[in-house]
Amino acid sequence: MRPLNNFCKALFLVFCLPVMGWALPDDNQQPINVEANRAEHSTLKVGEKTEYFGSVVMTQGSMLLTGDHVIIYSKQGAVEKVLSFGKPAHFQQQSDPEKVPVKAYGERIEYTLIDETVRLRENASVIQDGSTVTGQRIDYNINSEQVQAKSTEQQRVQMVLQPATKPSKDTQEKDGNTSSK
Repeated sequence: MRPLNNFCKALFLVFCLPVMGWALPDDNQQPINVEANRAEHSTLKVGEKTEYFGSVVMTQGSMLLTGDHVIIYSKQGAVEKVLSFGKPAHFQQQSDPEKVPVKAYGERIEYTLIDETVRLRENASVIQDGSTVTGQRIDYNINSEQVQAKSTEQQRVQMVLQPATKPSKDTQEKDGNTSSK
């Protein structure tokens, strides 16, 4: 069973690496907006913690994060980490203005801005261009574009990969890629 598991991991990496540049270049320069039913703020020894409760919606540029309970950790006014809990919590971000956003789900989402990582836990899934990956844990590093999916023996990593679309005849003619017969 091990060779199949390794094959699935390798196939997952091949699927994910070329397509997942999750963030638009200026997303991290945009303001963070949060809406919720209730909020609580605490000052900690190492920074600040703000908790939001009830249908939380957080946006920054093309990034959208939702959950029932969201915790934002910051230091000296700079957000360092965001935790979102829900059934499921939802994260999405657009990598290119011409493409649909990458969507990610999990009962717990940890978004670390310092090292630009997204960790999805418990019933995790990532959807992009119709292709899907599901598992108990999915880790994605936005900078290096490295992805790891893990699961248990009872609930294995699953992938649904959509076939590449062929250019239409009209597109080939516009590009001058027609072959003479």
